[in-house]
Parts: sequence; structure tokens; C-alpha cells
Amino acid sequence: MNRNEMIQILEEMAPCITEITETSDMGVEFSAVVHKGYIFSEPGMLLDYSDGEWPPTAWKDKTDEEFNRLLTEFVLDGLWRVTLWDELKDKEIEQCLEGAKNSKYRVGYRDLQTVNCDEYLSFRSRIEGTKSC
Repeated sequence: MNRNEMIQILEEMAPCITEITETSDMGVEFSAVVHKGYIFSEPGMLLDYSDGEWPPTAWKDKTDEEFNRLLTEFVLDGLWRVTLWDELKDKEIEQCLEGAKNSKYRVGYRDLQTVNCDEYLSFRSRIEGTKSC
């Protein structure tokens, strides 16, 4: 598969969170595919947004559909440093694609209807602690 084909697939998968990590001192960090490139996780990236907490308190009582919409808007917000596809080497794009294909953290309006409920629960429960689908 060539570079342009990989980028096209990634753009079709976007937005897609490929990794979520949490540390006690820097809070939550995430990596994600967006239409124009890739968001690499950065230490403390949510500190200014929500003091490192995830998800924001205002999301606690939302339905799954509302939660998914808020999450999509959050990833596409423009607050995050996006490395454009042109700035990435072929090997990095290949790694982004592999991460996206293996991700259970797909977000986006269309994905809520097609994602396996158990996979969606694992994502929402991982970042929120709820168990409803």
C-alpha cells in the first residue's frame, strides 16, 4: 500500500483515538487520527483544558449519543497540535494506520451505529467509568 492510499484510509477513519494514557501527575493524554493529520499525545495536554481530568464533569449525565457527539467535537476542536500528513514519514503513517485499525476508541457520528457495543463500552467505561450502551 502506498503513502496516498494509507492517508486516504486514515482520513476515512477519522476521527479515531488510537491511544489513551493517564498518569497521576499529568492527567490524561491521547493520540488521535484527524482528517488533516495525527495528534500525538503530549504530557499534560489536558491540563489547560480540564485540569487533566477526563471526561469533563459536564459530560457525566449525557446519553451515549450525546457523549459520542461531544467526544467527536472534542477531538476535532482545534486545540490540539496536529502533525500534518505531509510532515510524517511513510513509516509513521503506516504506524498511525496500524494504531487506527487496532483501536477500540473510534469516535464519530457514523461509528456509534456500527461499532460493537462491547467495544464501545470498553471505550466509554475506560474514559468515564460508566456501563451503559
